[in-house]
Amino acid sequence: MAAMPDEAVAAARLVQEDDTSTYLDRVLAGLAAASALMPRDPEAGVERLDQAHRTASVAGDAAAIALASAVRAEIGPESEKRAVPHLGDGWKRVVKGLGSSCNQIDSTS
Repeated sequence: MAAMPDEAVAAARLVQEDDTSTYLDRVLAGLAAASALMPRDPEAGVERLDQAHRTASVAGDAAAIALASAVRAEIGPESEKRAVPHLGDGWKRVVKGLGSSCNQIDSTS
């Protein structure tokens, strides 16, 4: 989806609007949409990051909160790099992948 940001945002919207999606589905969709939006509409991307973090916080899922925080640190406007000790290697690869995806979209614009 890295080369298809409009499709990524549309797919995330479908997940957000689906009554059967779980909070984790919505968190992951929001983070993916944020990654697609950041290069061309940072304000909308930050809104998606904030929404994903709120969803994780309401659920009380420490791993989802850590994931949302890590993605924000990776692709957010301040892009503060920091260690994320609460995430396993698999989730850290997801964070790096979203960052790479975001950078790839930015370089093709």
